Amino acid sequence: MRACLFLFFAALFLIPTASAGPLHDAAEAGDAGVLTSLLDGGSGINESDGIATPLYYAIYNRHFEAA
Repeated sequence: MRACLFLFFAALFLIPTASAGPLHDAAEAGDAGVLTSLLDGGSGINESDGIATPLYYAIYNRHFEAA
């Protein structure tokens, strides 16, 4: 039982947290205007938040215009 609790809390603190930026947020929301502005301003289209790229979030949330 103690070993299970230890493994649970160890995994909780060792799992990396994602730090999504404005590009990821806009892709997830499907805001094509903000995406265009951010990309024109030099944001990296292939930046990962530790989980996925903005393109993935846009497609996953069915925001095909944003994709």
